[in-house]
Amino acid sequence: MSWLVPVISLEVFLLASVLLFEWVESERLKRDLGDHRGAVGRFSWAAMIIVISFGPAGIIASAFALKNAIKWVQPAVPVGVSIFVPISWNALSNWVDVIDETTAIFMIALGVIGIASAIICVLQNNEVWVPAGLWIGHLLIPTGAFGQYEQTTVLMMVLMLGVSAVSWLIGVITLRRAWRIIGALDLIIAWIIAGVLLLAGATEAMILIMLVATAILLGLVTWLGQKYEAEISNT
Repeated sequence: MSWLVPVISLEVFLLASVLLFEWVESERLKRDLGDHRGAVGRFSWAAMIIVISFGPAGIIASAFALKNAIKWVQPAVPVGVSIFVPISWNALSNWVDVIDETTAIFMIALGVIGIASAIICVLQNNEVWVPAGLWIGHLLIPTGAFGQYEQTTVLMMVLMLGVSAVSWLIGVITLRRAWRIIGALDLIIAWIIAGVLLLAGATEAMILIMLVATAILLGLVTWLGQKYEAEISNT
């Protein structure tokens, strides 16, 4: 147990540093001072704390980085932090038995939150945050689904289909060609996973469900494509 004191002391020091860093940020906002750290500095600080911390300080630093990124309108920060914060969750799970071996689920949850935030931003015409939410979903949902079972599964296929639907439809609605292409690629990946599962002995019912879901998705894309045909032709 001789290692416990230095480890906890380091975590206390990191927590104090995070709180001091946040106090400086809040004071600059109160005094209407400019952002002297920028997106790179804000992300680098959070990433450094996450790597060194055994959990709590890293999670708190991530939350503060997200809060300040929203205030300074820095969409890159949430994407970078979302990649690193599972490290803190995994480290914390070694101390808290309740969340042990839940890192993959945590990653999927973060990805779903990212996708949901992208949808909300589209509905509120706040499109500056849409790419960040979609990238978080793309980076965390497939990796989390694969990490949960360490192989391709029906869960991974379903989640990829959902990511494809959201990306493709948002690409149509916001007139962003790149996301329409990415959504189509996501659908192809979902079908590749379905093919692998079929070769591994998946039931025909699963493929039927996949066909129906794909037909619904393509139907929605076609309907929205016709609705925004004039706008899309100019992009």
